[in-house]
Amino acid sequence: ERNIVDYDLLGIGVAVPGLVNKKRNLLQFAPNLGWKEEQISAYLNNRFQVPIFIENEANAAGMGEKEFYYDKDINMVYVSINEGIGCGLIFDGKLHRGASGNAGEFGHIIIESESERICHCGNKGCWEALASENYIYDSYIKKTGSEIINIDQAYKQIKENIEDKKIMSLLENVGENIGLGLANIINSLSPELIVIGGNILKIKDYLNSSIQKSIKEKALNLNYDKVEVKYSKLGELATVYGLAKIIFNKNMLVKNTE
Repeated sequence: ERNIVDYDLLGIGVAVPGLVNKKRNLLQFAPNLGWKEEQISAYLNNRFQVPIFIENEANAAGMGEKEFYYDKDINMVYVSINEGIGCGLIFDGKLHRGASGNAGEFGHIIIESESERICHCGNKGCWEALASENYIYDSYIKKTGSEIINIDQAYKQIKENIEDKKIMSLLENVGENIGLGLANIINSLSPELIVIGGNILKIKDYLNSSIQKSIKEKALNLNYDKVEVKYSKLGELATVYGLAKIIFNKNMLVKNTE
């Protein structure tokens, strides 16, 4: 640890799948982890005497993707699909945080009001509850009776049995649900670009056709004609690149005001 700190570190970034209190620099609530009021920055400051930055995972990934691949002033939404669904909103090339600092919680829009599936947030019928990896995992076990222990095992078996009608039905359902949520984003924000990232990329080739079909059916034509839907080019590195850029930007801001 001493050797690391001896270098001229600009800071340490921590990406979390949940709500971040920027004023207090802490993780406010991560429903999929069951964490509340976690003092991550305080813990790290006891070990490293450098600035600590806590950032929402989708925000960081969105910044990484935008900075290294797209126009600096673009209006885009980064959608991270893992155990849950997080969204990073970038307007005119800048992160949009909203009044609470946590704008973009589209994972908790209701896409099926009559659903009995309870989301980790406590509501029923959330997009996250019906389109995330948790949903894929649970649906796979229900349809196949498999005794797999994690989502990557499910992905492996899905790829090995892709012609199975049960698997095809599952993928079509998941793709339709993902597309429905994306259509809501397109209809409400009309971004130029949506980038899909997260661990879901491992099966994107099997979901893409149903996702695109669902978006086209549900999005308003005028908005649909103005948006591109792509997949992350940075993959699992998007968050790392984004955190690095956020830390660099904050340091440059401090230097410019000195």
